[in-house]
Amino acid sequence: MSTSVLSLLSSVVLLCMVLAMGCTSQPNVVREGSRVRVADVPPAGGEGNGYVHGLEILLKHEGTPVSYNRLMGLSGMAFIVQADTGHVWDGQVDTGWWPLDPWGLGLRKTFLVHAVGHEIEEYGYFFREDASGETRDLPGLYRKEIQQLLETRINAGKLALGPFCPADGTWGFVISGYDKSIGTQPPIFGQCARDTEQNFGRCPNWPQGILVLGERIPALSPAEADVQALRYAVSLAHDNAGPAHAKYKGRRFTGQKAFAAWAGILRDLDEPTSDGGSANVKGNLIRNRQAAIAFLREIASRQSGIAAKELENAAQGYETVVELAKQFNPRGLAEAPTIRRKLADHIDRIAAADLQAMAHIEKALGAMDGKERAE
Repeated sequence: MSTSVLSLLSSVVLLCMVLAMGCTSQPNVVREGSRVRVADVPPAGGEGNGYVHGLEILLKHEGTPVSYNRLMGLSGMAFIVQADTGHVWDGQVDTGWWPLDPWGLGLRKTFLVHAVGHEIEEYGYFFREDASGETRDLPGLYRKEIQQLLETRINAGKLALGPFCPADGTWGFVISGYDKSIGTQPPIFGQCARDTEQNFGRCPNWPQGILVLGERIPALSPAEADVQALRYAVSLAHDNAGPAHAKYKGRRFTGQKAFAAWAGILRDLDEPTSDGGSANVKGNLIRNRQAAIAFLREIASRQSGIAAKELENAAQGYETVVELAKQFNPRGLAEAPTIRRKLADHIDRIAAADLQAMAHIEKALGAMDGKERAE
């Protein structure tokens, strides 16, 4: 057999071995025995929405960075107040879960794809509702819908985002590795998208779904994305943004109805509730509106006249919302009817301030639409 034929056969055998082992020549992929991991994970952004921080990390890793505050504004998370009066845990409406549920971000997935110029692909159940009961068998779901795709991406030096690791209290888990030797334990590794200390480790829970970035697509211009994001913010405030599914229309809210639902639970003394649940709604409201302030001022810097002035007024309005939210102290509300009523009244004041800030956004949009027509 000639030397050239032997060389060709050797190359084919080597290629087959590489494919069989799932090996990769990507320089950012590290192999440590049975574990494979992506080494160049961008640092986390700190406090805030874990899912949005996760998307921020994935976009930066792909070389198409978008700031956290801008992602919060474009996705609507800066302006939302998530409530789900049908979500019950331990015999009570689970207000603590309201701001952590991924459905609010899922409402805006299609627009976000065009705003950032990247397809966002879902595998398993990140946003989707599981009507089949598959999430009762998370190991089986992982092997069926997630494992092959995830391992292929990590082998190629890419990242993925998982929704949460409940055992660690983590929501927004950047998946950057897997381990074939784990056996019956969840085989994915990574870190919380908000953990600035880069604590890489194994997620103690099987992921019920993941998000990955797909192909790049032409992105909307910043001006067009700004206008559409502000219009959507208005829809959120007036509870006109969804969800559209009949199952959720009467129980999931995004704006003034969400504030009313929160206050209503506190006023209904027959409705059990917890200090911690309201504390979590408060904390996430503060973080969301802080992102809204930054997003509005970013847009205002590209505007002039009435539009710029009204966007600044809106930002200042949300500063008032943040201050009022900081004054909300839920400690002891679960046991004291007088505290519940007092805090419900305070929620009404927060809601009124939030609506007033939104009125300035509506005025800014009027000026921006008029400018577009003039041009």
